[in-house]
Amino acid sequence: MSGTPMGNGTPDVSRTPSASGAPGGSGAPAGQPADTGQSLVPPEAWELIGRQIGPGKPLTIYANDVERFCKTIGEDNPIFFDDQAARESLYGGRPMPLTFALTRFESGDERSFHVPLHATRRVRGEDELIVLRPIKVGDTIRARTRLVDIQEKTGRSGRMVFLRFETEYLLDNDEVAMIVRTTIVRR
Repeated sequence: MSGTPMGNGTPDVSRTPSASGAPGGSGAPAGQPADTGQSLVPPEAWELIGRQIGPGKPLTIYANDVERFCKTIGEDNPIFFDDQAARESLYGGRPMPLTFALTRFESGDERSFHVPLHATRRVRGEDELIVLRPIKVGDTIRARTRLVDIQEKTGRSGRMVFLRFETEYLLDNDEVAMIVRTTIVRR
């Protein structure tokens, strides 16, 4: 698989003066730490851009797990519950719901990729899913993740870091079945 990193890997840090006119003064919004001018991204984090972890521990897709997941998210399409309906579908078997893999891995996915930051809060910003081959009940998959980019920005609520990952979900024969591009926001 080919691809180019998003961004050039250099920090995009904007500093706004505090109410006192100097960066890091006492004019920080209530409940927010004062901006000390220190980057939220230490040098060792920048060095991780382009690095890959995994493949992680294998995950077998079981029908009862797919059914439980579908019930939880309110999905009622028969192809996830009924073998006959699934066989007659374009999938030829019971498919894994696309977002199922985003919640199941013990290792190899972006949650396993430790990026040392001076920011502890984490929000999942965006996921782009690219399906190359449907993953079905009975398949065993593994995840392999690469850190694509880091960007540090300042918004209305303060400084934040955008981490962009690309995770490949591999079948037993190492065929890439799905690619997920994820943006994580850390503050």
